[in-house]
Amino acid sequence: MILRLPTGQSLTILSESGEWANVQLPSGMQGWVMIQYITQVDAATAAASCRAGDVLANVHHPQRLTVFNPCVTATGTVTEITRNPDGDLTFRLALDPAFTYLLNDGNRNVLRGYLQIEIVPADQPLVAAPALGAHVTVTGAYVLDTEYGWMEIHPAWFVGP
Repeated sequence: MILRLPTGQSLTILSESGEWANVQLPSGMQGWVMIQYITQVDAATAAASCRAGDVLANVHHPQRLTVFNPCVTATGTVTEITRNPDGDLTFRLALDPAFTYLLNDGNRNVLRGYLQIEIVPADQPLVAAPALGAHVTVTGAYVLDTEYGWMEIHPAWFVGP
């Protein structure tokens, strides 16, 4: 029985009945959710962007990151772009209102309300660097950086329009 489904949780719709959808979580747990609370994503797009296995495999110093969701998608506007000493291409995203739930106090207080996005060197040949001011969709692992106390999508596997 699913009592509470976090926003952004990936799931599979097994069937629909009226205003309800019978869903299955990645853990195998099944339950019913009102359809109005579900945003459907094209399965081919989601599958192409998400990674199986260790989502932190190419991340520098991965033990500092706590994975909250192995694959999440968010949209927003690129506000800052930098390159870290570890080679990661980093940018900050002013999230669209539907995705502000991804922010915590660290994002609001230290990052001025932005979400940190990092593209690791191993993925940079395949993931386009965004332009400053561009409105983009980002898919990757949703993590807490325990050294800084803010949430990130790190690594990001897809950045596009």
